[in-house]
Amino acid sequence: MRKLSFSLFTVVVLLGLVKLGFWQLERAEQKEVLLAQLDSQRIITHFEQLAHSGYGDRVSREVNIDPTQAVLLDNQMNKGKVGYRLFMPVFADATWVLADLGWLPAPVNRQQLPAIPSLSTTIKLEGVLSEPSDSFVLAQQQYDDSWPQRVQKIEPQHLASYMDKPLIIDKIIHVSQPVSPQLEPSWQPIVVGPERHYGYAVQWFGLAIAISVFFIWWIRRSA
Repeated sequence: MRKLSFSLFTVVVLLGLVKLGFWQLERAEQKEVLLAQLDSQRIITHFEQLAHSGYGDRVSREVNIDPTQAVLLDNQMNKGKVGYRLFMPVFADATWVLADLGWLPAPVNRQQLPAIPSLSTTIKLEGVLSEPSDSFVLAQQQYDDSWPQRVQKIEPQHLASYMDKPLIIDKIIHVSQPVSPQLEPSWQPIVVGPERHYGYAVQWFGLAIAISVFFIWWIRRSA
């Protein structure tokens, strides 16, 4: 009975390790596709093009900005420091879209929000397109009628109703050139490259092989 239980446990572990290895290979392939999209560098100069644009496309457009509706994305690291990324709605060509305007350091006091830099209502926006993050948050995001909003996740579909603006909900523009001396562009299109995922896959498959060798040795010894 002990031998059967150990064998079943080993098989389950091996299947899990192999599954993790293939998952890392899939992640590597996805990152390679994203890198290829970034290399395409299609330039968006009018917002009506956003409907037919994709991840990694470049945006170069003079826009109007609504600085009264600032959104601060919490817990954002930049060069080893904790802070916020500042989002605001921008408008051009009869279209509203959310823009990531850069990183701000967090005050020492957690209850205090950083000062929002003064911005002109018209700015030249140079940036990169992405989709909203699908990252998991522990609790339902709470919104209120006060600004700026501090959030744990950017959800354009919900922010649109609080801003009372018809935001494009599947696109975000991340600035690549500073729009203010106080704001530092910090968004990285790919945090972990495909080579890292391939390395993880090798580790998982290697561990599966090592356990398989040990299991075969154990079976022979037990026999």
